[in-house]
Amino acid sequence: FMIRFASPMKLASLKDKIKITPQPPTELQWYFDDHSWELNVYGLEPATDYVVRILPGMADIYGNTITSEMSFTFKTGDLYPYARLVLPSQPLVYRAQGPQEVFFEQVNLGSGTVSLYPVTFNEFTRLITGKLDPTWFSPKVEPIREWEAVDENAVRNQINRLNFKLQDSKEKPLQPGYYFIGVTGKPL
Repeated sequence: FMIRFASPMKLASLKDKIKITPQPPTELQWYFDDHSWELNVYGLEPATDYVVRILPGMADIYGNTITSEMSFTFKTGDLYPYARLVLPSQPLVYRAQGPQEVFFEQVNLGSGTVSLYPVTFNEFTRLITGKLDPTWFSPKVEPIREWEAVDENAVRNQINRLNFKLQDSKEKPLQPGYYFIGVTGKPL
């Protein structure tokens, strides 16, 4: 939230004069903009009803103080929907006899799918050299395997993670080759 003042304020006089209920579980970040005279407070929890009380005693740089209390209420929104494959780099290289898995994380997706496709060497080369944008790449073959990317126990407004073993539809190890992992989700 943001509070705009009529004059430049003394930052030290502000923090202990702002009471937030419920108290957020993590420490808030405070930033006072000297040009716009705005106090910005970051770190509130999503989807939460808050009451903010501004107590008397806040002082501007000229010695004037706020003498009356005021309060306001508001509700924070949900976190913006987010999804990604948790990858260290691109492309991924797996040993034929080693673990072959990928991690996926999401916040506030209504639905999602992780799909595994075979690609040709030519498609692979074009993807990693930037001649083909992976964001808009649409494989011309059916996926080898698909997984539901949103667990039924996913918690709203928290990062939810899943681990997918890269196997074919019969849960057999993948043959050596080139593959593309695609993600779709709603409302993304």
